[in-house]
Amino acid sequence: MFSSYSVIFLFFSLFSVVSTTGHLRLELTASNDFSLQLKTNSSFQVLLLNMGSTRIVSFHPRVHQETIQITFFKRRNAPQTQIYQMKTSDVANYQTFVFSDTVLLVQSLFECDNGFVGEYCLEKHTTPSSNTSNTSGSTIQQVSVIHPSTINSAVNINNFICGTLVIITVILLVLIIIIIYFFLRSGQQNVYIRPQTSSLTKTKCQISLEDSRCQSPETVRYSAAPTNSITISL
Repeated sequence: MFSSYSVIFLFFSLFSVVSTTGHLRLELTASNDFSLQLKTNSSFQVLLLNMGSTRIVSFHPRVHQETIQITFFKRRNAPQTQIYQMKTSDVANYQTFVFSDTVLLVQSLFECDNGFVGEYCLEKHTTPSSNTSNTSGSTIQQVSVIHPSTINSAVNINNFICGTLVIITVILLVLIIIIIYFFLRSGQQNVYIRPQTSSLTKTKCQISLEDSRCQSPETVRYSAAPTNSITISL
């Protein structure tokens, strides 16, 4: 029994080591027909490439493996090695390998497997749960019903609030007008000018009857004009 548990534990350990959450995708395009050999630390494969045709291959690294080294071989040519980062990017990378008279164009992109997200594809993608439930093949949706009384009460409350605000605004305007009126009225000053009383002085002057051209009927006419004067007190 102990051995069976050991086998199960070893199986899950190996599965956790080799299981991956992302893969490296390579798109290979050759200028001529030739046989290409690809080698990594854990795999080896041979691809037959046709001129102008694109061939897609994928590599699944181990968990927490940050880079993968791939060697490109062509018969009678020196091998060429490229190191790829196990990191997602919005833009694909391009590499060019030249083997004598053949040019190999490689487009590389690291993608996450289904259900995983993140820069290194280590985060699980969770979908939001909906409020619908399936029972016997039928869909039951929860629908909320709004009663008319609730709508009317809400409208009445809004009308009351608006009316109260209007009344308060009018009262404030009236108070402001009254305050401004009294302020302007108190600013007017009444100026009273006291008349100056001049002292009446009595003066005496002599007026000649000839100069005044007044004659009294009781006066006696003289052949020669007498020099009489009248004293008037003012």
